[in-house]
Amino acid sequence: MTISYTGNFCRLLIRWKGSLWRLVWRELFIFLILYYIIRLIYNQILPLLDKENPEKYRFEFERIAMMFDQYTKMIPLTFLLGFYVSNVVI
Repeated sequence: MTISYTGNFCRLLIRWKGSLWRLVWRELFIFLILYYIIRLIYNQILPLLDKENPEKYRFEFERIAMMFDQYTKMIPLTFLLGFYVSNVVI
């Protein structure tokens, strides 16, 4: 069964059959859950760990986040995408 993609853009976004939402909703849901867990830890739990110096744990958290950012820049994204596309095509 083919899906018609003609019509206005809003109606196309709402459509479930043959939509992008249907393909990515699980990954989006997992990403949002992890994002809000990390946000909750950073904003609510880290200041409670040390009441005298709440910025100490936040500084360590930010330092670890910057370290992860440096490691993600070591392998270029274009290289990874090229590898992925070549595997999909094969």
